[in-house]
Amino acid sequence: MTKHRAVTREHLADFQQKTKDDPILQQLKETIELGLPERREAVPSEILAFYSYRDELTVQGEILFRGNRVIVPADMRSEMLLI
Repeated sequence: MTKHRAVTREHLADFQQKTKDDPILQQLKETIELGLPERREAVPSEILAFYSYRDELTVQGEILFRGNRVIVPADMRSEMLLI
């Protein structure tokens, strides 16, 4: 079962910086802003894992979302599991 957690102001700044520092999330962000390709084969391999829910992806203030959930940068994933 997945739990939803509120993002504090401290975490918000951390999410923004870690997202900027994550090359995969930066590539995903750029691709979202330009528009994801229609064909799966045209998607860069580094972000192919996100293709199946491409219609749910958005960018808000340097943070990436899948629906209403934050896409957690790799550097923060273990920390988020502990919260």
